Amino acid sequence: MALTLFSDYQRIGSQHNKGKKLALLHIDCDLYSSTKTSLKYLNEFVTEGTIILLDEVIGSEYHVEHEYRAFKEYLENNNIEIEWLAYIANSAQAACKITKIGERNA
Repeated sequence: MALTLFSDYQRIGSQHNKGKKLALLHIDCDLYSSTKTSLKYLNEFVTEGTIILLDEVIGSEYHVEHEYRAFKEYLENNNIEIEWLAYIANSAQAACKITKIGERNA
C-alpha cells in the first residue's frame, strides 16, 4: 500500500484493500497528528504478527511527544500488545511485532 495525504486514506485506502492484512507497516510520519491519523486508518489491516517499523520513536523528547506518543495511544486504545524486536542506538528507529490484539475499542 502507498498513501498520499494521511487524511486521504480513509476515502481511498479502505475500499481498495478491503480484507487484506499487513505483514510490515513502516510508520514515518514525524508528527503526532499524522501518525495518529495513519494508525487510525491502517488499524483494520493490522493483525497479530504484523511487524511495525517506527522511524522516529526514541532518542529525543521530540520523538516521544510525536510519533511515539501516537503509537503508545494506539496500542492502548486498541488493546494491542507488542514485543520490541530491535532499535538503532544512534538513530530514532525501532521495530516491534504485534503479539496480541484484544477487543478493539470503538
